[in-house]
Amino acid sequence: MSNSISDAEKSFVDRVLANAWANSTASRYSAAVKDYLAFCDSRHKSASDALPATEELLCLYAASMASAKAGFTTSGKILGLHTWHVQNNIAWPGGTRLKYVLKAIENLRLPESFQPERPPVSTEMLEHLSTVLTLSDPLDACVWAIATTSMWSQIRMGEILPKTEKAYDKSLFPCWSNFRLPNVSGSRSLYLPHTKKEGKKGETVIVTRQDHLCDLIDALANHVLVNKCGAKDALAEYLVPDGRHVPLVLRKFLG
Repeated sequence: MSNSISDAEKSFVDRVLANAWANSTASRYSAAVKDYLAFCDSRHKSASDALPATEELLCLYAASMASAKAGFTTSGKILGLHTWHVQNNIAWPGGTRLKYVLKAIENLRLPESFQPERPPVSTEMLEHLSTVLTLSDPLDACVWAIATTSMWSQIRMGEILPKTEKAYDKSLFPCWSNFRLPNVSGSRSLYLPHTKKEGKKGETVIVTRQDHLCDLIDALANHVLVNKCGAKDALAEYLVPDGRHVPLVLRKFLG
């Protein structure tokens, strides 16, 4: 009996395997492969010469980023190429030499390439934001609710806001039905359906009333009132003139 599997079975495995990476991760890895192929083309090497890769070519590609990219960035691109080999069921050629080339790239990183740490969001920043928003406006009411809730409850923006309208998958973001019943002060818990740490398992965060001008419970109550939010509406949605609820995307929130 043959130990090989049929083409249909191979396709089935490939479809399952594709779910090993989040869409955003898969997109970055795909971009890394394109960047690598462009590099090889600039060295007059065809795609068939470039992939499957050799350790020699991987080291050359990585070394080309010395003093231009951080070791972390370069390693991310190499990881994208590693993933290509996994997806195509081809042995990964990267070994000890590649490992040390990546280490050298981090050691060669220019001092000016280090970005200063950004200050954390503060209550003073929220107070300033409150002065430039009109809380009776649907968009501003949503922005204010998301800003206060994400800060006080320590929620990553990607766990509450979609990046773009095109990539919006409502099932990945909290809806009003994900709130648990409040206590006497209005505090409650909120279930996040998809998080960076737990993926689709999700996590629960605590949404507590704050004795502050920028109280998130009041901000959420105003959001519900102004945007006529229902249980099935996403937390980060607001009303537009034609009566639809549309997602507040990260670009618009930051703008």
